[in-house]
Amino acid sequence: MFHLAIPEFVPHRLLRSGNAQTVVASLLKPPGEPPDTRKHLVETTHADRLVLHENQSGQPHGRQRQVLLLHGLGGCHSSGYMRRTSHRLLDIGCGVWRLDQRGCGAGVTSARWHHHAGRTEDLRAAVDYVSRQRPRSPLTIVGFSLGANLALNWAGGDPPPKSGTVDSIVSVAPPIDLQSCARNLNRGLSRCYDLFFSRMLRQRVVERRRVQPGIVDRRVVPFPYKLQRFDDQFTAPLAGFSGVDEYYAVCSSFYKLVRIEIPTLIVADQSDPVVPFDMFGNCELSGAIRLVTTRSGGHLGYLSQPGADPDRHWLTWRIADWIDQLSRRAI
Repeated sequence: MFHLAIPEFVPHRLLRSGNAQTVVASLLKPPGEPPDTRKHLVETTHADRLVLHENQSGQPHGRQRQVLLLHGLGGCHSSGYMRRTSHRLLDIGCGVWRLDQRGCGAGVTSARWHHHAGRTEDLRAAVDYVSRQRPRSPLTIVGFSLGANLALNWAGGDPPPKSGTVDSIVSVAPPIDLQSCARNLNRGLSRCYDLFFSRMLRQRVVERRRVQPGIVDRRVVPFPYKLQRFDDQFTAPLAGFSGVDEYYAVCSSFYKLVRIEIPTLIVADQSDPVVPFDMFGNCELSGAIRLVTTRSGGHLGYLSQPGADPDRHWLTWRIADWIDQLSRRAI
């Protein structure tokens, strides 16, 4: 793997804590939808379908790099970080595919089953589809939060995945140990994020019950107001696990990182209030992985002090820089 120099993250002077970065970034108005979006329906298991949102940079059809973006828990193709990253990648000449994971976003009525942290079959279906559409183009997977863990789970599979045209992965704030994350969300101010995530999941299931006939359901009423209990009573049983402990153990990428052979960049922040950083000090990484550690970036925050980049979104620029260098080396 090449070693692009990555500038240090310097937080905005008014946002020097992980909580401040996380909250303010989530409240910013997202950029507009990228132009000329095309929707694709992708078949996956259980006769469900996923939705891919494609945007191309306008360059001649050929070997231009394609990038598959995976959203986090409660997100979708239109989340601010997904749109922002799409615009930046289109600017450097990439094609971009944003996946609405099972039952999310535009796919709310196209699946009876539900997204969870171990749905590697869905990522495999999306990778295969993009590889068929652009067989001459190298493909990078970029995952955020739970989507980042999903990408690592897929890449660290046993046996290793048939990666098609995938030659690189970017994993931002991956919850590689789901049990540790659940414990963290029961401490201090992190309890606020626990309530936030569980509320979003409850709302999503209620909406899907309303618009999707035949949804696979546990009929949990009322839904619990804790993420771990929601996973124990709803997510885990529907995914075929005996309970939340088995679900978290099987679907964490912690022990799979040592098996990853695809060049992978992991970005983790020491002040992330959702994904505790100490888990990264206890895991074994393969030689294909580069871990970049930051301070005061929060969870998908990374609002920087003005100066080095054209705008304050440090993370978006670093993703684009890394992928741009990959593309240049492939020429």
